[in-house]
Parts: sequence; structure tokens; C-alpha cells
Amino acid sequence: MAFTRICQANYAGSYAGQLTYIEYEILSNTSTTYTVRLQYVGYSGSGGSSWNADNDTTFGFTVNGSAIDNGTVATFDYRPAGVYRVFRTYDVTLAHGRSYGVSAWHSSGISLGTSSCSGSFNLPTLATNSTVTSMPATWNDDSSYTYSFTIPSSGRSAKLILTSDKASNFASFSLSTSPSTIALTADSKNRLWAAYPSNKSVTVTFAHCTYEGNTQVNIDWRSVTISCQNANPTAPVIAVTDTNAATAGFTGSSTTKMVKNYSTLQCAISTKSTGKKSATISKYVFTCGGVTKEVAAGASSLSVSFTAAKSGTVTCKAVDSRGNETSVSKTLTEVAYTPVSINTIAASRTSGGKGTNVTLSWTKTGTPTGYSYTWGPAGGTQSAGTVAIGAAATSVTLTHTFDAAKSYTITLTVRDKITTASAAVTVGIARVPLKFTEDGNIKIRSDALLENSVGALKTILDAVYPVGSIYMSVNGVNPSGFLGGTWVEIQGRFLIGRSSSYGNGSTGGASTVALSTAQMPSHGHPFKHGSHSWLWGGGQGTTVFATADAVAGQPPSNNLVTNQNNWNSSDPTGGNGAHDNMPPYLAVYMWKRTA
Repeated sequence: MAFTRICQANYAGSYAGQLTYIEYEILSNTSTTYTVRLQYVGYSGSGGSSWNADNDTTFGFTVNGSAIDNGTVATFDYRPAGVYRVFRTYDVTLAHGRSYGVSAWHSSGISLGTSSCSGSFNLPTLATNSTVTSMPATWNDDSSYTYSFTIPSSGRSAKLILTSDKASNFASFSLSTSPSTIALTADSKNRLWAAYPSNKSVTVTFAHCTYEGNTQVNIDWRSVTISCQNANPTAPVIAVTDTNAATAGFTGSSTTKMVKNYSTLQCAISTKSTGKKSATISKYVFTCGGVTKEVAAGASSLSVSFTAAKSGTVTCKAVDSRGNETSVSKTLTEVAYTPVSINTIAASRTSGGKGTNVTLSWTKTGTPTGYSYTWGPAGGTQSAGTVAIGAAATSVTLTHTFDAAKSYTITLTVRDKITTASAAVTVGIARVPLKFTEDGNIKIRSDALLENSVGALKTILDAVYPVGSIYMSVNGVNPSGFLGGTWVEIQGRFLIGRSSSYGNGSTGGASTVALSTAQMPSHGHPFKHGSHSWLWGGGQGTTVFATADAVAGQPPSNNLVTNQNNWNSSDPTGGNGAHDNMPPYLAVYMWKRTA
């Protein structure tokens, strides 16, 4: 910045060293002050062309009445004549936007070189930019926030612009007062989230701009994370139907009731969910009784089925591209149901077990709607059709002429509106199916008389040793060689009758066992403790001898009163070995028929 003249001196002579004028120049500035250089300029007049002042020139200078130079003596050479020269300079710090009065004087002893002048000048207000002083670190897009900043100098304005890498300048705010309240408009939010349909939050840039007129002169850059709030998708509308005709018939309604563990619940979306703030629906998640199934939002069919549903409540959750969720549930009332079952079943031939008709009886659980049965030779094919029995029956006589020489299997089936249950029973033969003849042959009654044939032996085997039988002998020949069938040898095992404590086919036991301390009978070990002596009262002491039996932990068995602090115990004995756990036995060969 160039120097500016403040005032003209009042000296009109032509002597050397006259003060001509005062001037100033702004050297630098801060936000509140200037550094100003003040100087006054003299003129070496024509009459003083050869003058040289030696330590006889005095200066004085004041600013707003305060002296910054008051009588400084200096040596000056005023030659050559007829030129302007800077006599003196002063650097001062002054505030913005104020008026300052200055005065100066000068005196030289070599001539009439005394002069003075005074005047004033104004320092302008420094043009300042606007900067951010307080702002949120995070921002929920549906909320408003207080935003603070410095006000720029007159002639300048502030503006906030929000931008990101995918949504350029999506919002702006003109700022005139601080603090200001800022909030995103619906349009700003739409522009932002349309660029980020899968983001729950995004970091954006705050450009705090200062303008002079329409020209941007400064930017204060900041950043903030904006979160997408209140953006859960709309709830879907679902319909739940029991598509199992049997359970729907039992409950009387396919849309309001169900049977736990039997109904098949189909859940279909009748009205789709809609994403918010540019999000899209990605999938629907259905849950029923701990079972979860997913369907992509773009699938052709938006329905799932839960077979044997474990609950009447179906929940459907819509999930959008940001992972936001909205759930809706629908509940069908669970109707109590006890499935039918056959608890016991028995069959016997009529006529004291010799007839060709069979009486079938049973007990059941539940409320049957009817029974049916099939029959056929034991191990053979059942009848092709079924025979119905009334729902109230608990026994029936079957009149199918059951061959007295054959065994039959009868299968009873009970049903209700939802389920069925079956149980089978075998009816034995009515008379002995074989005969030993005088000539040594075996005759077996069947559809035809069998003599000394493989079929005859098979019939005998099945009658005497059906599958599951145990064969015992002191001979080590596998019975498959003379009886037929398949047998597995049993080794190192006793047989014991089945009971509630021993299930059929279970194994256990041990041939030897080592007793634990808890298993031993309570007992003690007496021992001789030997002869002992004690000093018995009196000045000289009296020796008393006694022999006593002692047990560890107990006082001696005599009438002497003693003071005993420690007890002895007997030495341990025994080897902790296992002992034989076997009853008297006879070892034989045993086989079990498996086929």
C-alpha cells in the first residue's frame, strides 16, 4: 500500500531542515488491528544547501495525544539542497475502523528550522470472512440443529452448501444470523438418499462459503455424518390359511383356527411393503414355531407353507436394501387335539382257541371316527381290501375261516378326522401241524401234506423256534445246520427275565467288582497297645503300671485318669483288588435266531 499524506507543515521559509508533511502506510493487518508506518518528510531548502546539522536536530510525534517521540536528538545532513527527504519513521499498531489524530514538530539549531504540523486519518474496517464456530458432529436427517458461525464484514455474506461424492450440492442454506437453525428439506433428503439407497448413513461435506457480492472469496470446509432416520419400510399385509383339509375340517375354519403339529399354514403377502427414502424391498422373512423361511422380494410367488406347524402365529418381516425391517404377525387360534392311538390289541381263536373265527379286541386313546382291518398269513401278504368297523367298537369277531393249521397276522387301523394309527397282532395255529409216523417220517399239515421236505423243516422251525428264540446246548454245533435259519452265538452272558428295570435285549453286569469304601460294612480294628507307665502325684512321684486294650480314637479301657493328646490307629491291610461276582454256573452254547 502506498503512503498517504496526512497534513502539510506550516513552515514557509527556505532554511534547511523544514518539516513539509506527515504521511502513513498500512504495512499489515490482523482480524482486529493494522500495523501502520508513520513518517514525516522534510525539504532541504535552497538556502541550506551546504548545511549539516550535528546533534542539534530534535523531533517530536504524537498519536491521539500520546507521544511516541518527544524530543529525540539526532544528527542530520540536509544536503543537497532542494530535495525531499524522510526525516523520521514510526511503526505503530492501531485498531480497525477508527480515526486517529497525529502531530509532529521539528527543530534545528543551525537555522530557523523549527516547524510543526497536525492532522488526522481514518483506518478502514478490515473485510473479514465467515467461519464455522459450532456444528453437529452427527446429524439425523429428520432433525434440526443449531449452527454457529462468525458474521462476515459489511458487504460480504455467508452460505452453507452440503455436498457428497454421489449427491453434489444437495442442500444449501443462506446464513444471516448466528446461531441459525438448519434442517434438511424433503427435497434435499430425497436427493441425498436417492444417491445412497443401501446406506444407513453417509459422510457429507459442509462448505461454509463467504461471498463478496456474487463472488466466492473463502470456504471453511467441514464434514458431518448424516443418518437416515425413520426409514423402516411399510408393513406388508399377510393372509394365513390352513391348507390341510383334515385339520380345517376338524376345527371348522381354515382362516381363524389351526391344530398344532398337524395343520399346514400357508402365509401369502396380499399387499407388498414399500421402502422409504429411496430404499427398495429386498426380501420377506417368515417365521412360525421356530422355523424360518425367506422369499426374495422379486420372486414370482410371495408365499410359504409351514407343514405340521408348531405354532398358530406367523410373523412376516419385510427387509429393505438398507437392512431396515418392519414386522407384522397374524395368529390362528390353536384348537386342542389328542390324536387317536391303539394302546393294546389282542386276538384269539373262537371255540377255546380251536375255531376258524377270530375275536379281535383293543383299547384306544382319542375320539375315533372308525376302524378297519386287514389280515393274512403270518409273514405273508395281507388282504387286498380293508374291512370297516364302527367307531364305537372295542372288539369284533372276524369270520374269514382262518385255517386252524396256519398263523395269521391281523392289522387294526383306527382313524379320526386328522390322523390314523395301526397295530398288528398274530393269531396262532389251532392244532398241532405235524405228526411222526411209524415209518419215521414227519407229516406237516399245510395246504398240502409235506413229508421230509425243506418246506416241512421250515414250518417246524418257525413253529418251534421263531425269529428271536434262544437255543442252548452243550454241543457246539450251530443250529443253522440242522434247524435252518440264521443264528448268532451269545458268549459270556447270563440270561435274565425282562422287567421294568431290565429292558428286553438290554445288557449289563460285571464278572468282577472292586468294593468302594462306601460299599464295605461298618467295622473296627482292636489292637494291643502294650504296657505304659505314668508319674502319679506326690512330691517324689509314684509309678503306676497298667495294661489296657485300646481302640484308635478312644481312651484306654482302665480306671486310670490320664491326659492323652494323641491316639494311635491300626495299620491298613488289603490290596484293593476286585473279587469274583459270579454265582455258581454251567457254561453251555447259546445261539439267538436272527432270521
